[in-house]
Formats: sequence, C-alpha cells, structure tokens
Amino acid sequence: MTTSTKQRRAAAVGSVVLALLLGGRGGGAADLASRATGTWDCTVQFSEDSIEVTADIDADGSYTLTGQTGDEITGTWERDGDEVSITADAPFIEDLTYQGATDDPEELTVVEADGVSGVFDVEIDGDRVTFTQVEYGDGEPANRRFPVVYTCVKE
Repeated sequence: MTTSTKQRRAAAVGSVVLALLLGGRGGGAADLASRATGTWDCTVQFSEDSIEVTADIDADGSYTLTGQTGDEITGTWERDGDEVSITADAPFIEDLTYQGATDDPEELTVVEADGVSGVFDVEIDGDRVTFTQVEYGDGEPANRRFPVVYTCVKE
C-alpha cells in the first residue's frame, strides 16, 4: 500500500464516521447515537478516484468500516459539545477531532495531532450526508477542479 493510499484511507475513516454521526443530528448525544446507529454506504471521492466504504455505527461508541476489498477498520467515536473525536485500530490512522460538530453544522474543521488538516462544508439531507473540502490545512482554498468529497447514505 502506497503512502498516498494510506493517507486517503486515513482521511476516509474519520470523515466517514463523522459524516454518519452528523447525519444523526438531534437534541443530544443519545438522539445522535440512535440516528447514526446502523449501516451506511459511503463513497469517498478524491478528484477522479473514489473508494467505496460500508460503515456500521454502534450506539455504544464503536464502529467498523469495511472497504471495497474487504479490509476492515474498527474504532471508537465520542462527542463532547461541538467536537467529535474518532480513534481507529489501524497503525496508519491518527486520532482525529472534528470541531464545529453542532446539531446542524454547516462547516467542520478537521484536527490531527500536528494541527488542522482541512475544512469541509457539510450538507445533510435526510439520511444523506455530504462533506466537501473547501480549505487545506494551511488555510489555502481547496482546488475545486480536484474535489475531495465524502457522501454517505443510510441503508
């Protein structure tokens, strides 16, 4: 697996899980968990390339992602105020924190161990959640010709 592929998978893990949790927006952590719990079909688009991922989100704060090749990643999620923290059981994926995770977010900031790695616009339409990167970690606007887009639909 190349470094680029590892980075894409790492980005996909956090964003897919967060997209699903925000898709379950509601009045509090219990409502969030009940809406997010279940199986979701996701597409992670990197310019012209894409990765298909199935996500199983549990109300107990755990998740399993299964890639198109059958690879699985497990981890945990936790919401504290307007932040969602995600951990993964994979050596190439760092812990991620998403700032701005309100019950009806319009924008999220992704924070990794070494600082901000991106800003995403959020669109939630029923059981469909879409993140589109609008800014890179250094504050530079994202290239609209080469989008990074995460889309998840609940089964």
